[in-house]
Amino acid sequence: MRKKNRAKRQDKRKVLIQNQAEKWRVILRWMATRNIVLIALGLGIIFICTDVTKIKTGAKIRLNQFSHPESFEYLNGFLNEKRPFKKEEFLQYQYYYEQALGRIPEPAAIKTLLAYCHYALGDYNVSAKFYNQALADNPKIFWPFYNLALMSYQVQKYDQAVMILKEAVGRNPHDTLAWFRSSEKIYQPILKNAHIDEAALLSHLRKGYSESYILLIAAFYHQAQYQDMLAASLNALKANIGEEARFAFYAGAASYFLKNYQKSVDYLNRSVEADPAQKIGYYYLGLSHKALGNQKSYQNTIPKWSSLTEKEKNMVFPVEGLKVRLY
Repeated sequence: MRKKNRAKRQDKRKVLIQNQAEKWRVILRWMATRNIVLIALGLGIIFICTDVTKIKTGAKIRLNQFSHPESFEYLNGFLNEKRPFKKEEFLQYQYYYEQALGRIPEPAAIKTLLAYCHYALGDYNVSAKFYNQALADNPKIFWPFYNLALMSYQVQKYDQAVMILKEAVGRNPHDTLAWFRSSEKIYQPILKNAHIDEAALLSHLRKGYSESYILLIAAFYHQAQYQDMLAASLNALKANIGEEARFAFYAGAASYFLKNYQKSVDYLNRSVEADPAQKIGYYYLGLSHKALGNQKSYQNTIPKWSSLTEKEKNMVFPVEGLKVRLY
């Protein structure tokens, strides 16, 4: 009997020891897991802090080099599609311009650069906010209007784009040139790095105004506002910004949509004379002659456009590749 009781006590002791051992194993596993998590969190925090420090360090270097054009080598490279997008670079520029806001008396220029940085980083609403703030500081400059209009057009907010584009084409380009000249700390180092002189700035502005009219005409077309499309096309021709064949074609197409076929013939003749190689102009010219009952004139246009596909007969506006710009 005593032997049985002793055996039972030993069995209980073994079970107790095993239970205690299992508890300690669980505790040790939990502590090991917790330590791994803490180490991972610690490494993550160190990485984040290091990343932020790196960004701020790079930006502070630029803060001390306001007049050094080489600080903007990457920015101009990206603008000219010679450098790939690098988030870290744009975060440094963003930090740089945020710090510059309270230090350099060129608020419109700084906010324009901040808007561009946020756009590149995908923060479109913040970008639009800074462009509007730049225009509040200086409503005479062209590029913030252009960029806001392009952003609106790209998301098919055509009414909003039209309103902004009307403002854009109403700016005097010489006011924008004067603004570039006056921005000694913000814009001038960028322009020097890109080797952009005043003649080049004027050339870029001329192209920007041309693109603004194309966007305006396209926005009217997408809303079937053909009278406004015609008026914008004629204003573009009067503005003497080049591309006579293009804008005369848009005027002719708008007149055709308005069923003013004789006017359409007049504008389209002007267009094909300026650019005889175009096919779409001859296509609409042929349609206008046909609507007027000028069968022979219609037949004469057919060889000029007969190779067009059905898709190519649609109105085309070269706006897909347009991008937000700094200058």
